[in-house]
Amino acid sequence: MSTATPSRSTYHTPTGSGSRTAAGAAAECTPEMRDRQARGKDPYKDSESDYDDEPERRVRLGRGVKTEPFEDKERRGFALSVLDSPESLMMYALSAGDVCAPHPQ
Repeated sequence: MSTATPSRSTYHTPTGSGSRTAAGAAAECTPEMRDRQARGKDPYKDSESDYDDEPERRVRLGRGVKTEPFEDKERRGFALSVLDSPESLMMYALSAGDVCAPHPQ
């Protein structure tokens, strides 16, 4: 009870126009085009057209979000809280010696 297994020569290998097209497309692809495709860009555009893309599609590596130092944030928050009310502004000015104390009349 042996079953015959097909030999490799009986398997069908596709040699249609599709394989020729793929081979032709691979021959037309230059190393520059492969590089652009690997970087997620359109391989059929030239390098100057990178700047024509929408800004939201462009990714800039190495540039972080500009952050403000902690001390500057604290200073700005304090200034806003003092300038928010006239009483706080007067108390701060008196403590800093910027104004003279009002004399009762």
